[in-house]
Amino acid sequence: GDPHMGEDIYENSCSACHGKHGRGDGVMANILPMKPADHTKTGTVSRISNQQLINTITEGKGDYMPGWKKLLSKEEIAGVASYIRLLSY
Repeated sequence: GDPHMGEDIYENSCSACHGKHGRGDGVMANILPMKPADHTKTGTVSRISNQQLINTITEGKGDYMPGWKKLLSKEEIAGVASYIRLLSY
């Protein structure tokens, strides 16, 4: 996926919870009963396969991470996954 496209989508769709820089410190993080994932933690992110990352973005996870399959194309989701990989380096 294209990480540049992914960055724009991340800032518009993911940063409210995950934060502008992916640290899990977005404005919604204070309201949610759980802490959003910190995408800058190399050890945590490196244990997740690309397919797992794409599946989580597509389908959502748990009660608070929404699935984006109805709002983003497969190409856009792959771009977000690529951008998350960059955040963890």
